[in-house]
Amino acid sequence: MNRLQVALIALFVGWVLSQLTEYIKGKRKTTKLKSAIELELNDLEELLKQREKTAKSSALKYGHNGNYAFSIGAPISTPVLDAYYSEVAASFTSEQRYNIRVFRDHIRSYNSIIKWLEETIPAKTTQNETVFKLFEAYKQSSFARVYIKAANKVGGREKIEDDHEDLNNLRETFNHLSAKLAFK
Repeated sequence: MNRLQVALIALFVGWVLSQLTEYIKGKRKTTKLKSAIELELNDLEELLKQREKTAKSSALKYGHNGNYAFSIGAPISTPVLDAYYSEVAASFTSEQRYNIRVFRDHIRSYNSIIKWLEETIPAKTTQNETVFKLFEAYKQSSFARVYIKAANKVGGREKIEDDHEDLNNLRETFNHLSAKLAFK
């Protein structure tokens, strides 16, 4: 072999090793980001449990016995999911992506209701509007919690369908609680 052939082989081997290194780095980064997202989703279960409890209490108490004050949790943030989901979405299964999408839709709805409740002047809304919004915040936080809890239980690998047993039970709970709301 002459020097040119040795140099070309060395160049090729160097290029292959470089490509392999980049591939391994990319895989590690994706694994770390997926792990961070999964941890955030697990942590959100507890946060949603608290938001659900607060929203339920506010919805059921508002308007009864002259009580026109409510306490509602802050909007729910998902910083890791917001920042990195687009980078690793392709590495999730279609079921996991579906579950995350539905979960995020409920979070967005909850956050928009919280924003409405914070920005709206109570004197300019009716009791029915406020009760409805408080109950809707409870429903959205409940749906988000049930989705994420059911998805976390199976690692997100099963699609949580609309007819899931936990969702049906939740709907029954809503029916029973709606009769206790102070609608005029």
